Amino acid sequence: MGPRTLIGLIICNLIWSLHPAMAKSLLTDFSPAQVAWLRYGSALLSYFAVVLAFRSFRPFSHAIIKPFWVPRTRHDWVLLFAMGFFPFCFSPLLQLTGLAASRAVDNALIVAMEPLVTVVLAWLVLREAISLFYAFTFGLALFGFGLLTGVQPGSAEWNGHLIGNLLILVSMGGEAAYSVFGRKLTARHEPVAIFGSAITAGVIFLTMAGPFFGIVATGFTSDQFTLRNVLCLLWMGPLGTMATYLYWMIALSRAPVAALAITLFIQPLFGALWGYAFLEERLSLMQAAGGGLILLAVLVSMWRRSNPKHVGCRDALGQPCPGAPIPPNS
Repeated sequence: MGPRTLIGLIICNLIWSLHPAMAKSLLTDFSPAQVAWLRYGSALLSYFAVVLAFRSFRPFSHAIIKPFWVPRTRHDWVLLFAMGFFPFCFSPLLQLTGLAASRAVDNALIVAMEPLVTVVLAWLVLREAISLFYAFTFGLALFGFGLLTGVQPGSAEWNGHLIGNLLILVSMGGEAAYSVFGRKLTARHEPVAIFGSAITAGVIFLTMAGPFFGIVATGFTSDQFTLRNVLCLLWMGPLGTMATYLYWMIALSRAPVAALAITLFIQPLFGALWGYAFLEERLSLMQAAGGGLILLAVLVSMWRRSNPKHVGCRDALGQPCPGAPIPPNS
């Protein structure tokens, strides 16, 4: 991997690290469902704009060969619906609802568990073998999750903060589904086309959910679209979803898994820093220890997965590396 790709990955993770703090700020004026719809709707519109721009200018007319993918079999339609619904509808609705009851710092640290959740989901859906080592690291991360939430081991305390963090944790399954279901498609179809179809399906699902979650045009007022909120939405949608996901799908597809282990840690560490600096969120000593355990579990699992001595140079889904690594949680 060249230095330009590494710098690009670092920039992507820095962009994503601001998402929890920005989403928490948006939740003061919008509902969780509205934030999700505005984010992915703006990302889809910007994707349309990029496709039209590339197709309109002759020097770049062939840069995007196929912006959308249309399935030809029932099985592929199911995979497309799964890739649209889980990461772009189910996951953001749960994550933002949980964030409304929790903190941006917690969100930033919990999303670090996505690689471990992906391994577990691959075991459940694809029947990929999971070793005792990964089961141990996942258990260690869950223990750290309990400490981060502030619930004493053995306690029956189910407060709003805990429920919010649990929703964020469950939403990681939706993000991981993009890797699990996409694994069967990226070998046969263009990643950019898959992304275009998946996010289109996701926005359709979010729009269909509008009557149930209040995502309707009459639900928005001009007072909600302050300069701060508009800038946050532009950051999270066109920049933080469309541009960075496309870069991740194209450039990172040839990067080794070891590089992924390095750059992904930028997101939770800086995400917690932004929550501390901008939202004045503070962690107790026990909660900080819990966040440290989560990062330790993920770091150890990534090191083992990227070490050919232990895994024969295979990624979290059992594919030879270098291969397409786990798409980010953002």
